[in-house]
Amino acid sequence: MHRVWFLASLWGVVVTVIAETTTTALPPCDVNGTASPDITVRNGTTFEMTCLLTRWPGNEHYEIGMLRSRYDVVPASQIRRQNATSATWTRPDVQASDSGTYYCSVKGSACESVFSATALLVGYAPLEPLSEGCSGDHFEMFQCSWRTQDHYIRTRHEVF
Repeated sequence: MHRVWFLASLWGVVVTVIAETTTTALPPCDVNGTASPDITVRNGTTFEMTCLLTRWPGNEHYEIGMLRSRYDVVPASQIRRQNATSATWTRPDVQASDSGTYYCSVKGSACESVFSATALLVGYAPLEPLSEGCSGDHFEMFQCSWRTQDHYIRTRHEVF
């Protein structure tokens, strides 16, 4: 553990900040695993991610965790452990700002690794086109066009 001291004078007031950093250079764990497939969900719905170890040394105990980004740990209180090799995280009411890559992590007594990931894309349900129009000649050939709003979910529009 390293202690770093900062001393600054700001408008005549002396401010002291102590920053503690821990340099843990644990080697990667000898494991393999999978995560839920990448998913696109509607704004306001629930996102669920499961991490599953598929290969691990049988003599080691591991804690499975999840990360919102490479460095933002999901609190253990939000993770439901299914058994010794799998865990699930449920996040209700996801918003567009929740879009991103979520990682499965594992920590052993002398190792730590990220072993899989799930990409989450949150968007809004398709909206009616902003403008549309069709023109034709004697009911034999029609040409239609429309302009849609961007809602971040791949959508196919059809004319009936």
